[in-house]
Amino acid sequence: MKKILAPILLFNLAFMMSCKKDKSIATDHLNNVNGSWTLKSEKRILTTGTIDTAIVKPGTIVKFTDSLYENYSNYALVSKGTFKLSIALSPKTNTKKQVIIFDKNPATEVFFDVVDDKLVYYNNELNADAGVLTFQKTTLNN
Repeated sequence: MKKILAPILLFNLAFMMSCKKDKSIATDHLNNVNGSWTLKSEKRILTTGTIDTAIVKPGTIVKFTDSLYENYSNYALVSKGTFKLSIALSPKTNTKKQVIIFDKNPATEVFFDVVDDKLVYYNNELNADAGVLTFQKTTLNN
């Protein structure tokens, strides 16, 4: 019996050690949203291929602290609540992407990425038209 179990155990051990975690998503970004972010550009890519660039209003800011968020428009607080970071499958690209879920409501799911000091929201990931909001990391005076 020992002669049979030893090779099976060695095979299982070797198999488990050779398995790799899926690193297609950089999970270290899941902690990089903390801070204040000022909206710098807003683009909407229409199904026709047209890119519509909106004029960004000053004072459009989102602030993340641990599990809390605050949204500002014209430097005035307009909403606040809780958020959770996760990974979800994008129905548009069929790839795993990072998401922010606001106030435990899956309908508020926003796909995002953090690149250097920029936070990029990919809005309308479920729809044909795609919105891209780019925020710059800033210092907010409290």
